[in-house]
Amino acid sequence: MQPDRRISGRLQLGMAPLVDVMLLLLIFFVLTSTQMAPRHLEVALPDSASARRDDVATIVVVVVSDALVEVDGVEYPLDRLDSAIAARVTNDGEEPISIEADAATPLQTMIRVIDEIKAGGGRGVRLATAIPG
Repeated sequence: MQPDRRISGRLQLGMAPLVDVMLLLLIFFVLTSTQMAPRHLEVALPDSASARRDDVATIVVVVVSDALVEVDGVEYPLDRLDSAIAARVTNDGEEPISIEADAATPLQTMIRVIDEIKAGGGRGVRLATAIPG
């Protein structure tokens, strides 16, 4: 008959291996996660013979439909465009605001968009067009 051998003492778990495992998990999830870029709709801009490239940073308003717009990649109902613009303009309201709309967008929708921008304090409204050539 063999004597019963028991190891006495407490099992100790070091912190360094746990930190290593957590760091590896963090790196794994950072590398495997997808980076979400701001969505920007592609619209068929109208043509213009006098269009020129403008490199000034602007607030971009994309007309999605008669009742929906996108401001800097975030969708808003058209009736809430004024509050979205008001949150982005400074006190003087001189930031250029570029409106991108499909060539087939009705004129009444464009007028509503411009009215909402002005109601939100925006003044420098520009219409984006396709650059010739």
